[in-house]
Amino acid sequence: MIPVARLGLLAGVRDRRSIKKLTRGVQALVNACLVEQLAEGQIRLHPLVQEFAEARVESAQRHVFRLHCARNLRDAYWGLEEMQRQYVDRGALALQEDLLTALDLVTFQQTAEFGPEMSGLAEVTRQLGLLLRTLQREIHTLLQRDLLGKATRFAQQMQYRVADRAIDPLRQQAERLCGNLRGERWRTLLSRRRESPALERTLAGHAAVVRAVAVTQDGRCAVSASDDRTLKVWNLETGAEEQLSGHAAGPARWP
Repeated sequence: MIPVARLGLLAGVRDRRSIKKLTRGVQALVNACLVEQLAEGQIRLHPLVQEFAEARVESAQRHVFRLHCARNLRDAYWGLEEMQRQYVDRGALALQEDLLTALDLVTFQQTAEFGPEMSGLAEVTRQLGLLLRTLQREIHTLLQRDLLGKATRFAQQMQYRVADRAIDPLRQQAERLCGNLRGERWRTLLSRRRESPALERTLAGHAAVVRAVAVTQDGRCAVSASDDRTLKVWNLETGAEEQLSGHAAGPARWP
């Protein structure tokens, strides 16, 4: 399943005229029963169509195509302006899924037989990872509501995070993004405490003190228990949470 907006970014479709063409093309595929239209602007190939296509595409061609798609998304987000626009339209979690999808496209089982057409693979992977890590360090702030206009919030927090971590490749882009906001009211949502360089993301959601945290053996999930009478299960890759509730009170004594 893939949102049409993400499909457009992977295909290098960004201007309004091309987006309209993409929308018409998707609708034609839906009418021909080659693509299934799902909720929230998502589509997917019918399984039989997917199997038919995969059987007729050589592995080397598939690798080149995947790199081309990932490079398109990297190009769209690297200047941060398109990333800001997508955040305003679709939210921070959608940005995270866009970047995770692009990184998945350039994660190959074999890398020994790549030809010259795969040059740039390491750089695309590095830049996508840099964008993802920067976003994930601020995603808990970008998920908050009613603090600032979304465009202003994104520009300010990305500039802060880039400066805080001394990410030189993104510094100029972030400064230019904030320069476009002149005349708007500034209210910087900064963290004043010193953070460890090892910090990858902040998980925010409990309404009271967190009393215990456990991480699963495979390192994919964490479970937190709080005085707000809830447990939360966190996906450590995406930061998504699943709340478990039902307790009427806390225990008589915490261990």
